[in-house]
Amino acid sequence: MQSLRILLLIMSLFAAIESSIAQTPIDSLLRIVKNQKGEAQINTLNQISKAYFGKNPDSALYIATKALKLAEKENYDIGKVDAIRCIGVVKYIKGNIIEALQNYQEALKLAEEIGYKKGIADNCNNIGVIYASQKEYEKALEYYQKDLKIEQELENEEDVAFSMNNIGVTYLSLKQYDKALEYQNKALDIQKKINDPRGIAASYQNIGEVYQAQEKYEDAFKYLNLSLQAYEKIGEKLEILYPLLHLASLYQIKNQDTKAKEYALRVYALAKEIGASSEILEASTLLYEIFKKEKNFEQALLYNEIAAAYKDSLSFKDVQLKITQKENEYKYQEKVKDAKKQQELKQNSIYLLGIGFIMTLILLAIVYYFQQKGVEAQKIIKIQNQKIEDAYTELAQQNEQIKQQNFNLETYNKKLQQNQKILNKAIQSQKIHQEELRLRNVEILQQKEELQSHTENIEQLNTMKDKLFSIVSHDLRGPINSIKALLDLLQEGFVSPQEFDRFLPELNNNIQNTVILTDNLLFWAKNQLDGLHTDPESIDLKIIAENNITLFKNQAQRKQINIQNTIEQPLMAWADKNMVDLVVRNLVGNAIKFCSERGNIAIQAQIYENTHYRVSVKDDGVGIPATQQEKLFHSQGITTLGTHQEKGTGLGLLLCREFVEKNGGNIGVRSEMGQGSEFFFTLPKA
Repeated sequence: MQSLRILLLIMSLFAAIESSIAQTPIDSLLRIVKNQKGEAQINTLNQISKAYFGKNPDSALYIATKALKLAEKENYDIGKVDAIRCIGVVKYIKGNIIEALQNYQEALKLAEEIGYKKGIADNCNNIGVIYASQKEYEKALEYYQKDLKIEQELENEEDVAFSMNNIGVTYLSLKQYDKALEYQNKALDIQKKINDPRGIAASYQNIGEVYQAQEKYEDAFKYLNLSLQAYEKIGEKLEILYPLLHLASLYQIKNQDTKAKEYALRVYALAKEIGASSEILEASTLLYEIFKKEKNFEQALLYNEIAAAYKDSLSFKDVQLKITQKENEYKYQEKVKDAKKQQELKQNSIYLLGIGFIMTLILLAIVYYFQQKGVEAQKIIKIQNQKIEDAYTELAQQNEQIKQQNFNLETYNKKLQQNQKILNKAIQSQKIHQEELRLRNVEILQQKEELQSHTENIEQLNTMKDKLFSIVSHDLRGPINSIKALLDLLQEGFVSPQEFDRFLPELNNNIQNTVILTDNLLFWAKNQLDGLHTDPESIDLKIIAENNITLFKNQAQRKQINIQNTIEQPLMAWADKNMVDLVVRNLVGNAIKFCSERGNIAIQAQIYENTHYRVSVKDDGVGIPATQQEKLFHSQGITTLGTHQEKGTGLGLLLCREFVEKNGGNIGVRSEMGQGSEFFFTLPKA
């Protein structure tokens, strides 16, 4: 949240300036300015510009520019200082830090030349904000302290309070939390004393940020909400952004993502409306983190791209480089001015020497006049001539020095321009290279993902092929061969019809198992090749349970197993009938498989969470080891012989999981060795 802290400084600054305007609505100021002329009109235009800072920065810039033109026309220096500074504040709000710094330096220099203390204080504060944004906090404190000293001399309690606000925010950046709270509380006391709503809101905001940095989240929530309420009463769109953004951050820290997203979206919308670049960056970065956590990758990608775009435009490294360049240009201009002053002084010296030369000629005339009066006069003339020659020699040397200085300045200026061109080309080349690398990386990642996807598909197809051949060659072929052998014995007369009747229950059992196996195999193969497609309808769970009990009646009687349907009334679920029927068939078949003789099986159903039914098949069989329970629904090929050595394929439970999930439900198992098992699944109510 570092960039937010910096913007709080500039907001507290122009909030202080607006204090004298807050009692006069903008509409009233606009009516007043129409009837004004000269300095009064310029002052009112600057007031209107300041009033528009938090409402409409574009309007503030237009009006400040108009005020500057009028001040230049009227030669009104105080009006110039205020107008240039207003332009700088708007440039800062819009993220144009370099242009803002130029405006502040120009305004500060003019204010110092005319002795305008209020202008000196305000621009010192602004320049302090620039240094703070570059993390040069000690230098920022130097300017803030100068600002505070002047405000105290002017005995303006409101501006003193806001200067303390800025110093407190800087100590917060330096992690000197005690000093930060000391200055913020002093400022708050003054603002409450003079009843300054905007100042109170700013201090609440700053104190809340200190508590957030100290991880005292309850105190942070308290003060940030107080700040938000105060700013909402004032109605400034820009100022409302800051407590909102901090509250969004706090809700994210507390894992209250819904509230965090609500506040962050509000910040983003307001920042877009008024063109606040830094806040758009902060809000979009926060929204990226929230949507990524929610696995809403489409929205996360959108806000990540927005954040990257604004981050590039506000790159601190580029800003620091440009600030250094501007400072060098400023120093160079000062050197040029000093050189010009020295040249003017030397020109004045030449003028004085010229006057001296004329006076010398007059003196020579006088001496000549008195030449006849003695040798002493001749000596005087000789001395004066020598002085004149010395003066000419010195003058020639000074002229050579001036020429050399001018040449050095021109050479330095050319080198500076050349270095600037080289630097601009290097920056442009670096940007192009970075973009090429980014595009190349994106292309490589896409190719890698496509290759990985093809590899996974091939591996899945190979696994399916091997599984299919294994099932057809062993599990499906075995029962069919047994049936064929029995029929061949009957046909060739080796088995009598009476003896064949004894084999009918076993034959029926083999056929039934083969049918179930074939259904599972067909559904599994279709799922692997085409994917699952459901055809949901309203189905009666009671009827499906009864049909499967009838289907397994003979198989259950062979092991003297009692199957009970406890679903006493129709229960209508919304699902694919064939899929649900296969799920129940597999679960009942498995229950019979692992029940001992004279065992019990119960099919049950009940309402689950008001929106679903919970269907279960419970047996008192051998149970399932805990180590295998987690693998039942996720691995192909896990199969165990039943209590009568019944075989399986390992596909049944895998299909059950896929079919249940495809119909909007979940499946699970509870089992204990020696006590039996309960398989259960959920389906939506019709």
